Amino acid sequence: MLDQDGIRTQLLVELIYRHSRKTGLNWYKFTVFLRHAWGLERVYQLDVTHSRRPIKDKHSQPHEHIGKRRVNGELSWQKWQMEDVLQRFSEQTKIEFLPPVSHPEAFELKG
Repeated sequence: MLDQDGIRTQLLVELIYRHSRKTGLNWYKFTVFLRHAWGLERVYQLDVTHSRRPIKDKHSQPHEHIGKRRVNGELSWQKWQMEDVLQRFSEQTKIEFLPPVSHPEAFELKG
């Protein structure tokens, strides 16, 4: 990742998306890590599960990790799509993706 001046930072961004056609479950886990000599340290994480059924398990409900602290998200986040999750992630981390991130299931031919 680069800062505004094009200088490399010690940050790593990981965007994980999983989809189950069988259960209709979509899971988004977007994370920012800080690189250290000893490994990666999670700085921020947005964890959102989108399901056709209400999610009752507290740990699976939408939440954020800010440093070592876990903050519960709003239940309305369960209805979010990829664009909504990415927007929240970008707002919280002040990260602008260039080029923009496309949906993982979108397929484009480049020529």
